[in-house]
Amino acid sequence: MSTTQHTASTTLRESTICSLGYCPEDSLVITPTHRAGPIARIDLEPLLAEPHHEVLVRAAAAFADADAYDVTVSYWTERDASELTEVDHALTDALLATHIGRTTTVLIDETPSGIRQSDLAVITPAHAAFQARAQRAFESATPDLADYLRALERARTGRYLPAGMIGAAAACLTNVHLRDAVIVHLTGLTLKPAETGGPTEEQAGRALGLIIDPVTGERPGTRVDAHEALLSQIVAALPVETHAPARTLLTLISWWRGETSRAIRHLDFALESDDGYRLAHLLGYTFDHAIQPGWATRIR
Repeated sequence: MSTTQHTASTTLRESTICSLGYCPEDSLVITPTHRAGPIARIDLEPLLAEPHHEVLVRAAAAFADADAYDVTVSYWTERDASELTEVDHALTDALLATHIGRTTTVLIDETPSGIRQSDLAVITPAHAAFQARAQRAFESATPDLADYLRALERARTGRYLPAGMIGAAAACLTNVHLRDAVIVHLTGLTLKPAETGGPTEEQAGRALGLIIDPVTGERPGTRVDAHEALLSQIVAALPVETHAPARTLLTLISWWRGETSRAIRHLDFALESDDGYRLAHLLGYTFDHAIQPGWATRIR
């Protein structure tokens, strides 16, 4: 499950209980985020037995009919988060099919072990001394894909990432050809670099197909998690004016997963860093025209 918080705000708790007239138990609750609209409470027990239950589709349609296109999802349960993954994926499919964005997901009265925290796209900066070391490495490094891949491997195994390694990885992303090579790597394809160091046109086309094509498109799965971890550390370690490449790739990852609202926030941060960053504007086009990743288009 992604975009998950360990605890709900008092406002969310109180407003949910007030709207329902009682405190839900072992339930999935969907509420509109930015405007008045319906509220859906669904028992988890039958959903766990049949995650693709049509009730999720009907609930999503009700929010679309009310023009409530951003929703907050809360799970009121003492179950372990791992039990909810399949239900959450089915909910994502139902929301995407009606172009509804998920602002955030909250587990209430849930044991926090194993649940990833996030507050949409907010990333807490590293401490000043660490940032200074990362920036020195960033400014002195020559862009090199090998630096990014070395840092990625450490992120994949959960090992500590030194500031110098993060700075060198960030420098790689300043070269658009190498950044595109990272996108190919995101899709799981083996890169055979062109003279520029980036992917060939054929490779770039295959990578885009895995992301956006309705026929060949695939879900990103867990292979993008290490990239997300590394890119988030780049954002935390370096000044805002350098964030556009990393934030744009975080936008792509979130959009590919189906986390539209989170992707839009990453995009906002990318354009705040560099309002002329071309790839960010291209991703903005997908949001403006309600374009979905390939795998999501197939379920409509």
